[in-house]
Formats: sequence, structure tokens, C-alpha cells
Amino acid sequence: MNLTAGNTYAFTVGVDSVELSGYKRVLPDNAADSYLYMKLAGDPRIVFERMPFGGPYLTPAELEGVRLWIEAGALDN
Repeated sequence: MNLTAGNTYAFTVGVDSVELSGYKRVLPDNAADSYLYMKLAGDPRIVFERMPFGGPYLTPAELEGVRLWIEAGALDN
């Protein structure tokens, strides 16, 4: 996955998850079923470890920012 500047959006939003079949990495308007959000939040449905691996994990405010961005349509801005 290419997460360098200018490429992150194209490799995450609307792209199938490799770890968990049937999920998108980021599913616009649906944070609860976006695999990236699930990995950041430590959702029990994830495969392998919570992100970032070994922590420190996002603060509740940071996690809420990701959730709100996805719920607002995951715009490329």
C-alpha cells in the first residue's frame, strides 16, 4: 500500500481490505464498517493487531476525528 504524500487517498478510500474480506479500507459515510477505523479503534472483528502496532494508540479525540471524516463522506481534502 502506497501511503506517500498524494497517494494515501487512492489507496484507502473505496479500496477492498486485504486482511478482512468483504470490507473496504475506508467506506465513505460508514466508519463502523471501515476497516481502517476498525483497526484504529481495536474493533473485535479485526485480523491481527490494533493500529498502530504496539501503540501508542490514537487518543479518543484523534479517533473521533477519523470517525467524523469518514462519516462526512471521506472527502479528499
